[in-house]
Amino acid sequence: MRTRTALCIAFLATLVLIGTEQVLSQSKPWAAQWITAPNVPLRDEAVLHFRKVIQLTEKPQHFVVDVSADNQFILYVNQQRVGSGPSRSDLHHWRYETYDIAPMLRVGENVLAATVWNFGTRAATAQFSDRIGFLVHGHGDAERIADTNITWEVEPEKGIESFTEDVPGDYGAEPGERLNGGVFDWDWQDPGKSKGKWVAPVSLGRGALREQTDAPNNWQLEADPLPAMEYTQIAGAKVVSATGIEILRCFS
Repeated sequence: MRTRTALCIAFLATLVLIGTEQVLSQSKPWAAQWITAPNVPLRDEAVLHFRKVIQLTEKPQHFVVDVSADNQFILYVNQQRVGSGPSRSDLHHWRYETYDIAPMLRVGENVLAATVWNFGTRAATAQFSDRIGFLVHGHGDAERIADTNITWEVEPEKGIESFTEDVPGDYGAEPGERLNGGVFDWDWQDPGKSKGKWVAPVSLGRGALREQTDAPNNWQLEADPLPAMEYTQIAGAKVVSATGIEILRCFS
């Protein structure tokens, strides 16, 4: 009982800390910039990888960042999945997710990375969009090193394409995706191994909260009111019986 009570107190203290930093973070303009790849289509389909290497002299107790993208992102730290988002809304209430990535950081070199995609005209009917873009905003002075700007790198991913099947009536969901294993940059999160064409990103203007009327772009940011989705690794199940074999084949 004491252990459970202590864990609850520690969890609540973390929520209070993040909530306090959230208020302080919103009290002044963000320096973090929305970034994209040069020459990427404005509103056509695109998939981009982003990454930045940061150096830490000590392991932080907390390292809180806000993350958003148009349409969607998957965030990684040192090749560990952190989360995905943002939840859908309109451009006047564009959501961002908040994560404390300290448990995934280490002394020395750390790689922050994300895949961002925009399905363009094939996006789900409920998906609002301006253009493909990515944003990371560090809460405090120590986290500013994670802010998105031209110190990041970006690589267009040519190994992923979307598809929609011919179905009767309206098709309102997201499209399917095909992965070409012969083209996909499997080592994109590893600067030492990736053979992709990485370049400096293009700035689309700083991130701005909805309350700030001088926003330099169309994303008026609001915090996601729901907690971030959790990911838990579990042991794989055993096959008891099978009536056939399906092969998933990469297209070339």
